[in-house]
Amino acid sequence: MVIDYSIVVPVYNEEEIVREFYNELIKVLNNINGAIEIIFVTGGNTDSTLSILRGIASSDKRVKAINMSRRFDYQVALTAGFDHSLGNAIISMDGDLQHPPSLIPELIKQYKQGFNIVYTVRHDTEGESILKKIGSKLFYLALKTLTQIDFDKNAADFRLLSRKAVDALKQYPERKRYIPGMISLLGFNKIGVEYTALKRNKGRSKFSFMRMFSLAIDGIFSFSNIPIRIITFAGLIMSFLSIIFLVYVVVWRILHSQDSSGWASILASLLLLSSLQILTLGVVGEYVSKIYEETKHRPLYIVDEIIGNEK
Repeated sequence: MVIDYSIVVPVYNEEEIVREFYNELIKVLNNINGAIEIIFVTGGNTDSTLSILRGIASSDKRVKAINMSRRFDYQVALTAGFDHSLGNAIISMDGDLQHPPSLIPELIKQYKQGFNIVYTVRHDTEGESILKKIGSKLFYLALKTLTQIDFDKNAADFRLLSRKAVDALKQYPERKRYIPGMISLLGFNKIGVEYTALKRNKGRSKFSFMRMFSLAIDGIFSFSNIPIRIITFAGLIMSFLSIIFLVYVVVWRILHSQDSSGWASILASLLLLSSLQILTLGVVGEYVSKIYEETKHRPLYIVDEIIGNEK
């Protein structure tokens, strides 16, 4: 049987909202022509999310749940969903109703007009705190400034990819994955669709500030060598200034019999250079750690079981 559309939904500890999400999703999908499969990707839950997904899959043959052996990060969960999808077009979205299912027909409309990538752009988020908005802006600013990739500002993980785009995405083997950046590298014709993210009414967000920071670090160091070049440039400048200061001290000593003054500035310079060295080690360490992760060739994820109609 040919599947027209696959809906990939990573979920983790969403017992309060996953069934409500499914019900809202089905209301939309029932009005769409074509064969559809819904793939929930989960793992390591400490609540009844998996039990709820079992019940949903047993009552709806379009639904299957990929239960991984433990909790893997969001980017890996998306990858697992893509790997197990059979649709000619794959739509990824969150299962907390902040990505409105009502937007799916518009994504499909743009796909039918010939776009291989239809991404969504958050116009606003209902009830989002000022701190989180600032953090989000800084996140995209850092990515845009420190990488050479043309990221789509405020683009969400709510997107449609054609089978051609997904097959191309599968050719990227890296372990530390930042899927928005990888999709930006694909090329293909694409279009953005604006939406307002709905307020989360149940449960709590699993995307903390530290997870956002970690994702930004992965995005920056996976797609850019600019940080190491900044450190190199800073090192050259500091070396040049150090030589000038050394010449100044020698000349001062020759022209004056008394000791040179300004040792506080020398101490400050030493502290600055030490900080620069530590920062340099940190940046180099990030790149080395990425190399280390890639050379281990460990599996990206491990599936414990697939629940539902595997056909």
